Amino acid sequence: MASLNSSASTFAHRDAIAAALLAYYRLLTQLPHLPEDAIAVPPTSDGWPEKDRAKFGRLGKSQTVVDLLCHIPYITTRDFEVNYETLPIDWRSEHIYRHLERHGSLKPSLLEPVAQVLPSNFVSLTQGFNYGRYVLLDVDTGLAMDYSLLGGPDPEVSDEEISAGLVWTKLEKRPLVEMLADWSEKLRSLCWVAVPNRMGHVAKIRTPVNADDPDQEEARQIYRDHGWETGNFRKERCREAMMAWDAAAVRW
Repeated sequence: MASLNSSASTFAHRDAIAAALLAYYRLLTQLPHLPEDAIAVPPTSDGWPEKDRAKFGRLGKSQTVVDLLCHIPYITTRDFEVNYETLPIDWRSEHIYRHLERHGSLKPSLLEPVAQVLPSNFVSLTQGFNYGRYVLLDVDTGLAMDYSLLGGPDPEVSDEEISAGLVWTKLEKRPLVEMLADWSEKLRSLCWVAVPNRMGHVAKIRTPVNADDPDQEEARQIYRDHGWETGNFRKERCREAMMAWDAAAVRW
């Protein structure tokens, strides 16, 4: 099994991507959002165990994708968004491989964008619903695209490209590390606000509805009232206040 020290020859971007994902997930734990024990990291520098590598090999992806999946952290629950209407994908999850056994491919699983045809060196790190995001990563370059079913940019696409499942190729590419840094800054600046989960609800990442969004400003103020901008953040008190605020009205 390849080690971290061989990443320059096997996958030059792997370590930076793994570190950026872990940093982003840990930021979510600093908010009243993701519990620390929901993050799973590879047990050794060689990555996830051989049984996981064997599972990744069944996805029909390139060896660089398999190697990446063997070395990145995962969020082990789907009860917490990582972006608006966006859930993380844990590629170790048994339900994925039960689906593969039943259907023979990922296509009906919704783990990749519907009707899009991704090459074997691409993998989706997230699953987006409605205006959520599929983060499509080219593991050979470390560049990622932000694909949304209903939102995002509206690229000019020919009928032939639509039929061929190539809409995703028209999206802007940028380094995944840069994308995650941008997400992190939006959370730290309270442009986005993490809302903790209540019973029966997924924990949300709330983005502004428009430039004048009074609900978003109320949520930001709760964070400020609990010391987010002073370095003395009272996370659990903020969690309680955010849950009460969220329960007071239908906001989703």
